[in-house]
Amino acid sequence: ANITNNTVYCRGGTFADGIVLSKDKMGRNVLNNSITSNKVEVEGDLCNLIEIYESTNTLIADNIANGTGVNLTGITVNGKNAMILNNTINITSSNSSSNAILVTKSNNVTVKANTAYTNTDYSVGLFNSNNTRVVDNYLNATRSIGDSSVNDTRNVSNTIANNTPIDTINTSSIVQPINALLYDNITITVNVVDALNNSVKEGKVFFKVNGITLKDANGSNIYANVDDGVAKLDYMITKSCIRDDSYIQAVYLGTDHYNSSRSDNTPLNISYRSANVTIFSTDKYYKSGDSVTLTAFVTDNSRIVNGGRVIFKINGITIKDSNGNPLYANVVNGAGSINYVIPNGISARNYTITAVFANSVYNRATANKTLNIAKSDAFIDVVSVRTNTNKTVVNGSIYDQNNNLCLGLTSVAIKLNGITVGKATAVDGIFTTTINTAFKPNTYDLTFIAGENNRYNSATKTTILSKY
Repeated sequence: ANITNNTVYCRGGTFADGIVLSKDKMGRNVLNNSITSNKVEVEGDLCNLIEIYESTNTLIADNIANGTGVNLTGITVNGKNAMILNNTINITSSNSSSNAILVTKSNNVTVKANTAYTNTDYSVGLFNSNNTRVVDNYLNATRSIGDSSVNDTRNVSNTIANNTPIDTINTSSIVQPINALLYDNITITVNVVDALNNSVKEGKVFFKVNGITLKDANGSNIYANVDDGVAKLDYMITKSCIRDDSYIQAVYLGTDHYNSSRSDNTPLNISYRSANVTIFSTDKYYKSGDSVTLTAFVTDNSRIVNGGRVIFKINGITIKDSNGNPLYANVVNGAGSINYVIPNGISARNYTITAVFANSVYNRATANKTLNIAKSDAFIDVVSVRTNTNKTVVNGSIYDQNNNLCLGLTSVAIKLNGITVGKATAVDGIFTTTINTAFKPNTYDLTFIAGENNRYNSATKTTILSKY
């Protein structure tokens, strides 16, 4: 049959159809039919504007079909080798599952260059149909447009492509929480999903930290491609991220199919790094005047640290240079060292060395170690004495092993031939006293004994006293 250039108007009750071709009761085949350049308008409860069943080699082209109904289909095809071309269909149906074009239980059907407007969910329905091509149509349903306006129940051998208008789907971008340390190399992950929480398959994302777009060394924006709903970017945390209100935002640019979106401002929980400090020095006992090298080793999770400075404290007092300024040691290849001379007159006991590491990247870090100080050796410097009086002044000096006068107060006992004849107190290593020399002329052993104290060991010196 060749049905062409007709105007069909039908307004019915329960059933109202426009053009219908089907097998008759004799079971004859429906072959080689064309329905072209017709104008069909139908209004009713159950409506088919153009319908052809169990057909072979069918052309439906250049028709204008408008319909209003409760359950309404614009063009329905059931068969094989059908061409549905360049038709304009506009339907208003109370049933949201109605279609402008319905291909059911068919094979090798082409739906091309048609314009379809519907107030339903989908413009085109493919049900149990194979080898069907729906291409280059304008498909506009209330809830879907373009390619997404084709409801394909099989979706195996069918082709759906290049249908307009392109369906731009709303998206949401979500940045995963970030907890990191300054200068960590992290992976920023953003999930991009559509309005139904399906993964977005395409597009790219750029990122903003505290409102500033991340750029590469050339000043160009850094982008991450979206793959199966996920975009990732490797990024080093810099000092600009250290602030109480630091945040990151992902911006999905959108594509022809997806609308752009921005994530919420996701907090960047960035902390200063933590260093491990250990002090190296030998465990031997030092005396005043000894030089000791104090070395602090600084690591970050077993990695050596470069940069920053270390100061050292003895019992909480910062070690200073001769000008009264703190002695700093720069940390190079994980180590910072100073040479420390044990002060003259230091008390013999155990002291606590504290190393304090400071660096703009790290939290303040400290370490303690014990410094063992032993008493210094002392010796007495006196000269022989000649006297012819009954009272004689004797004096002397007390030095440590480095020829420094012994600091503080030192008790000195004075003996003549083993008998104590006087006492003195040396002040900062110097003593003077008067002893009784009212005895007959002779040569006597004059012995000075410096007593042990918390700084110095005891010392003894014997000289000659000559009475004439």
